Parts: sequence; C-alpha cells; structure tokens
Amino acid sequence: MELKGKNVLITGGAVRIGQALCESFHAAGANIIIHCNESLEEAQDLSRKLQHSKIVQCDLAKNDAAKRLMLACGRVDVLINNASIFIQQRSSQEPPEQFAKQMQVNYRIPLQLMQRFKSQQGLTEGCIINMLDEAADHTPINAGSYLLSKRALADATIRAAKDYASKKIRVNGLALGPVLPPADNEDKSMAKSIARMPMGKIISMDDVVNACMLLTISDAITGHILYVDGGKHLVAPE
Repeated sequence: MELKGKNVLITGGAVRIGQALCESFHAAGANIIIHCNESLEEAQDLSRKLQHSKIVQCDLAKNDAAKRLMLACGRVDVLINNASIFIQQRSSQEPPEQFAKQMQVNYRIPLQLMQRFKSQQGLTEGCIINMLDEAADHTPINAGSYLLSKRALADATIRAAKDYASKKIRVNGLALGPVLPPADNEDKSMAKSIARMPMGKIISMDDVVNACMLLTISDAITGHILYVDGGKHLVAPE
C-alpha cells in the first residue's frame, strides 16, 4: 500500500505509542486522524506539528462510539486500533463495571470500528492493524478482563482477515511486549519482565513503529499476528 495521501485513523493517537505512530505515518505522506478522549491538549499540540492531520475526540466507553467516530472521520484507508485501558486485577476480584469497560474499550469498539471500516463505500483497498498484547497467549493469575479483551481482539483479527479479504482489506495484529509502563502507574514489574525476555531489553518505540509500518505497506500480509516482544512469548509465564 502506498501511504501518500491515504487517511489513517489512529485511536489513542495523542500520546505514547499512538503519538509515535501518528508522526511516522505522517512522515510517510499520510493524512492523520488523531483520535483522543481525555488527551485533547496533547492531540492539539501534536496536530500543530503535523500539517496533514485532524483531531476527533470520542469516548470509546460509550456504546455509540464506533458510529460517531467513523462518521466524524470521513473515509478511512488505514485503521489502527491502538487505544486501550489497562486495569490489572484478578478476575475473581474484578467489579462487573470494570470488566464491562475494559471489554468495551479494548474489544467491542475496535470490533465495531473494523465492521464499519469494511462497510465503507468506494474503498478499493484497506488495512487494519490491531494492537495486541503478547501476554494474551497466557493466563496470568492477575490478568482480569484486560487480557481477555486482548485475546478476543486477537481472535477477531484472524477471523476478519479471512472475511475481509474479498474486499481487499488486510487485517493484522501486533502483539507487544514491554514498551512503556501504564501512564498512571510506574510499573515496577517492567524490570522483572525485561529480565525474563530472551533478548533482555525493553521494546523500543522504533521497533513498534517499524513493525506497524511493515504490516501496513506489505500487500501480501494478512491474518498475521506479529510478536514485537523480544521473544517474551517464548517463555512460560510465572
């Protein structure tokens, strides 16, 4: 896929990994749609740096979020489902409202965005990238609904790749290892996780961006989940 002039929607695009993706795709000539919720100020700062960009603010916890977001975007050629929330807690102790919110933001809305992406009129080719988590392959005792939601999205990625291929829409996923700790919590387990990784180092932002770009521009790749985790998925969880 040639990215120049393409419209790229990146959910959670104002900060962290989303910001890096926005900057990289913009450098490749794409028009960037920066989705944000609470990070409006950061989105505005980023948009001022990116000449061909616009901001769409939308709370993905709302039931009609996918509809409102896609309507506000106009045509989308590349969808990157990057936004997610992370609340670490044992499933047996997780409040129902917390379970519902994580499943909504991390799975249900990304799935609906994929469906609305597919239903666009006049789209001759398209690409969807779902940001996943390598730990979704395992079942840590403190996983809660976060990893359940990521596992469900991984399954949806593979199913959609087959279903959407006839419309020339490719669907892939990036299963990430330790990149950044949660924004509101300096995760003390990061050092422990890195020590257990075969490559023994944190995943750089360039690693993530380069992998996402590869899956986007390579027309022959669909239905693939690419692990960007320094080999962490090869190690049995504790």
